[in-house]
Amino acid sequence: MRTNIFRVKKKTENKIVIEEEKTKNPFLLFLKRHRKFILFVIFSLIICLLLVSVGIAFSVFQTSSDFDISYLNDTSDEIITNNDPSITDDDIKEDLLGEVARRQGVILLIETFMTDNNDVVYYFSDGTAIIVMSDGKIYRVSSLDDGSYGVLRNGSISDKAKKVLVKANTTTLNDGTVITYYSDGSARVDHNNITIFVRDSNNIKLDAGTKFSNVAPSGVAINDKLVRDGNNSMYVYTSNAKYVIDNGTKYLVNPRASATAENDNISYDKNNSFKVLETKKLSDGNTVYYFDNGSAVIVSDEDNNNTVYVKKSGDIVIKKDKIYEIITNDYGYSKGVINCSDGKKVTYFDNGAAIITDTNGNNIYVSDSDEILYDGNKNVIGTPSHSKETSKKTTTDGYDVVNFNNGKSQVIKDDGTSFIIDTDKLIFDSDGAITSDDNKDDEKDNEDKPQEPDDPDEEEREDPLEGMYVSEAEHRYEDDRTKNNQYSNFIIRNDNTRTKRFRIVIEEVDDYSKYNASRLSPNYVKFQATVGDSFVGPNMLDNNTWNDENGKVNYVIYDGSIMAKSSLEVSVNLYVDYALLSNNEQDKTFIGTIKVYVNE
Repeated sequence: MRTNIFRVKKKTENKIVIEEEKTKNPFLLFLKRHRKFILFVIFSLIICLLLVSVGIAFSVFQTSSDFDISYLNDTSDEIITNNDPSITDDDIKEDLLGEVARRQGVILLIETFMTDNNDVVYYFSDGTAIIVMSDGKIYRVSSLDDGSYGVLRNGSISDKAKKVLVKANTTTLNDGTVITYYSDGSARVDHNNITIFVRDSNNIKLDAGTKFSNVAPSGVAINDKLVRDGNNSMYVYTSNAKYVIDNGTKYLVNPRASATAENDNISYDKNNSFKVLETKKLSDGNTVYYFDNGSAVIVSDEDNNNTVYVKKSGDIVIKKDKIYEIITNDYGYSKGVINCSDGKKVTYFDNGAAIITDTNGNNIYVSDSDEILYDGNKNVIGTPSHSKETSKKTTTDGYDVVNFNNGKSQVIKDDGTSFIIDTDKLIFDSDGAITSDDNKDDEKDNEDKPQEPDDPDEEEREDPLEGMYVSEAEHRYEDDRTKNNQYSNFIIRNDNTRTKRFRIVIEEVDDYSKYNASRLSPNYVKFQATVGDSFVGPNMLDNNTWNDENGKVNYVIYDGSIMAKSSLEVSVNLYVDYALLSNNEQDKTFIGTIKVYVNE
């Protein structure tokens, strides 16, 4: 049976010339006969993808009210983002391996040994281990439930420990520092026979790109040089901080102050030096000296030359009388106070900051206390970079609160001590009393810091979008010749130190007339998506719908979570189900915007 068509080619007054359609291939014949409809679908998809690209670029960065949502029926499943050293061992162990290993923080090397099989094992302070096998394979291994190492003394890895295979790339800097970068984003730093492990290698700071300086944000530096002058000693750290032992008295010298340690001759500016405020001798063989400017030095009792400097001493986490990790926290507690001869008072905090109070009671907040230098009369030289006081109040329970324009607040207790907290985390109850400081009457300790209230109704929830990013979409065709299947690819990144839950949806446009198009019902549209290693679909678009906080219907593409310090590649493909499509739908199209919603 003939399927070809005869069309009018030329028509004159005397005759009509017709032309036979020559295409014999049924597939090409179908394309030729329906070319207008196919071109219309392709054009509609292009418009849709352009809208998707714009939607991805802007939807995540709208106001938090669009995203601070709870789509979980069981609120107990929500993930709390409070980053506090008092979180349990189980919480920490969950965040040790794979991409999750790129949390913030520094851990210390406890021991290195070689097994009978010539495997090299590194034990670290948080219970994790690295084993370099004799065949070259490298594994990072979590601790066991009881806190013991997952790598046994004979080099075998316990079945109960999590492990991840990593690759290593080693770089030697001009100052002799050897940095071993691992493929999961972590790194081992070796300098002067001292080793620290950095969970996120992006936090390693170099001096002029050639010398190791410190690890941000805690300011962890390594002893670089030791000079002795009789009974006196000066330790110079990679960040230029100086630790001086002067006739048995220990001092910490401001890195910006004058100090020399040349040819066995020690000289330093005593007006810009700080004494030991507290000493902790630990069962792991370390002693921590806390200085009244808020910094600390960790000294190994086995080798006094093995010392580590920590600018923000409040970041040192001690558990079971041992150093566990050095990781940033949300608070800063007051340490030493300097009373200047001109009447000013400088209060130092263990988050690396300081507050200067003048004779009129006005305050300024100095984020980097090292910028404060004193003259010979113990007065502050000049005016360091600072944030201004915006307001102050006294609470009903007797605390003075000073707010600054950098989003920080100082809470002053009735005993004169104080702590720094983010202003938006400072919660007051209906009586005007502070509720965000559950331990405000207790002395500060690593495992006894103020906690956010347990009642979510009383808690001012932090913006779940903080630290979450979505890249602009890139488009590609499955076949550049036919341009039938088009994919939208983008990346979701979580820079937080906690897992975040998220939902990918398509929000349909309200006004199709704006695009000069007629609406195609979503029950004719299919999708499939890849999110990281997860594959979804193919499904009908209207199979899973969700009403957002404004009551608008969204079509759910994917529900899942993204681990801390990790990213996910996302690919979404939308297409029309031709099997269901009728002739009445040929001139219609579906247009929507991909949005990513984030939950705490």
